[in-house]
Amino acid sequence: PPAPWPRRGLGALSWPAFKACEPHVVLLGVTALAGCAAAAPALWLALWRAGVLGMAVLAPTLAVARVARGLRRQAVDREFDQWFHACE
Repeated sequence: PPAPWPRRGLGALSWPAFKACEPHVVLLGVTALAGCAAAAPALWLALWRAGVLGMAVLAPTLAVARVARGLRRQAVDREFDQWFHACE
C-alpha cells in the first residue's frame, strides 16, 4: 500500500499537492470544468485560468522538490543498485 499522509514537516504540506497533480485527479478537474463550461461560461473561464496558473506553478515546483529529495536521501543510487546489481 502507498505511504500514508505525513503528519508533520514539509511532507504534511507537499503530500496533498502531489496528490492534486496525479493524472486521475487532473482528469476529474477537467471534467468538472467541462460541465461548468456548459452551465456558466464566465465562471468556467475564471476557473480555467486559475487552474492553469496553479498547475503551471505547482507541477514544476513539485518536480524539483521530488528530485532534490531523492538526491538528498540518495534514493536514486539505492534504487539503481537494487535494480541493476550484478549477480555474483
